[in-house]
Amino acid sequence: MTLKDKIKQKALELGFDAVGITTAEPLAPQSVMRYEEWLRCGNAGEMSYLSRNFDKRINPAQLLPNAKSMICLAYSYKTTRREQRNKGELKGRIASYALFPDYHKHLKSKLFELASFISDTTQEDVKFKACVDSVPLAEKCFAQRAGLGYIGKNTLLINDKLGSEFFLAELITTLEIEPDSPAGGSCGDCNICVENCPTNALSADGVLDARKCINYLTIEYKGDIDDAVVKGIGDNIYGCDKCIQVCPKTKSSNYTNKQDFKADHSREFLDINAVLDWGKQEYAAKIKGSAMERLSLDNFKRNAKICFSNILNEDAEK
Repeated sequence: MTLKDKIKQKALELGFDAVGITTAEPLAPQSVMRYEEWLRCGNAGEMSYLSRNFDKRINPAQLLPNAKSMICLAYSYKTTRREQRNKGELKGRIASYALFPDYHKHLKSKLFELASFISDTTQEDVKFKACVDSVPLAEKCFAQRAGLGYIGKNTLLINDKLGSEFFLAELITTLEIEPDSPAGGSCGDCNICVENCPTNALSADGVLDARKCINYLTIEYKGDIDDAVVKGIGDNIYGCDKCIQVCPKTKSSNYTNKQDFKADHSREFLDINAVLDWGKQEYAAKIKGSAMERLSLDNFKRNAKICFSNILNEDAEK
């Protein structure tokens, strides 16, 4: 078994669902130009951090000197959940990924295990940089180059077996490993995600306007949300899964069954009246240990007010 095969086998043993390897070379110019154009058009909204550390985002060697390879990994979080809120329930929906423990810490610990395995196996002085979401890196583009999937019209990486309901993680290393071939594929004529986006944030040419995206509006955006998109938010109090869950590839993928990473289904919906009454202690207790810790109490209440109004109007129309 080659070193590459051993690395992939270990990654799967650690619970990752797919693994691919690419070089640590910078992104191709066309990918960089597409990203720059997206930023120039204002599609990032107030996420100014997406334009910072630009060289690091497109060049792994800026994150780890003398980097030679990047191991790209996918980790499924597809879980069963109640599809709809019952009529009359004043409850706000939580995005599926936030039902799990904070994935940043969980996946980083697995990357550290993988790095230790590689060091022990090679007996070389190998350096590593573990990346999970918060590190400035154009991870979808690198994952595509590593063969993990293609970037779909929902602007997420789509894997033929996993769909797009998975986290990405990367291990940059000074070890030179034979790269995999880039992934091909596309959504073709399928526009299901575009047609089902509640706020029309997606376009058929694969561009996301984050200023209309429910994930951005309910999590990243700090101000008052524009009335033009308020109705589209519906009962989504934290994030949105629509463009993921309607994707045919995701629908046909398997549910995750990881014993060390389980969803807390009691958090699928939050009682809106309770959220509006939260003090600092209740807020901290309810979201402890989850990715929801990034959302302030004030913005949780802002979202709750929007959901409250939308639910009353929606139920009145039924």
